[in-house]
Amino acid sequence: MENEPLVTIAIPNYNYAHYLENCLNSLLNQTYSNFEVYFRDNQSTDDSLKIALGYKDKFAARGIYFNVSDNKRNLGSDIKSELARRDAEGEYIYTLASDDACLLYTSPSPRDRT
Repeated sequence: MENEPLVTIAIPNYNYAHYLENCLNSLLNQTYSNFEVYFRDNQSTDDSLKIALGYKDKFAARGIYFNVSDNKRNLGSDIKSELARRDAEGEYIYTLASDDACLLYTSPSPRDRT
């Protein structure tokens, strides 16, 4: 993967525990693995933070950096997205809403390149 660019995925969240597992599993199911994830929680009152923290080992097992943080107060989605972008080291940055999922990315086969 050293020739593949690093992609940063920023996930701002507020009370989307119901969708969060689908969102995070969609990232773990990608065939492209040169990415890092910054999950930023806006003082959710549901189990969002607990769910996100439960994924740290799953991402680590795939060699994917997964950073989870929360605020002392709700800063809003735009500010949380910006904070995640500041931490990003990727050549590309993608903001993924925590109630969305990434479609499966499949690297093109050598046959597709001709």
